Amino acid sequence: MLNNCITAANVEEINAIADKAAEWGVNLNYSAYSPKRTGCRDYFLNTKGQLATLEKGLERIKQRMDKSHWITNNESTLEATYRYSPEAALPSCKAGLRWLVVTSDGALQPCSMQFKRYALHEQAA
Repeated sequence: MLNNCITAANVEEINAIADKAAEWGVNLNYSAYSPKRTGCRDYFLNTKGQLATLEKGLERIKQRMDKSHWITNNESTLEATYRYSPEAALPSCKAGLRWLVVTSDGALQPCSMQFKRYALHEQAA
């Protein structure tokens, strides 16, 4: 599985990345860059040009999804990725309610953008 975090530096390449994943025969998942993780807004999509490029690129990705199953996002996730970019937030996000992140050390996080971690033994049975 290949994950592509869409940034200002690679937004123009998201379909080329899909081509490479297809060439390699691996699944591909897209996610939005968040300055919450690093504190750096340099890679955040926030100009009208970047957002227009993102919108056009994601429309092409959605068309490609009709013909392949190796792009693992669903359409609503791609639409949320676009909506997230101008504000760096999704007020109605259900992450942490619908799924959890399991970290490399086995802890649980409600969301990759929420940094409170819980050890497995802290969870109710």
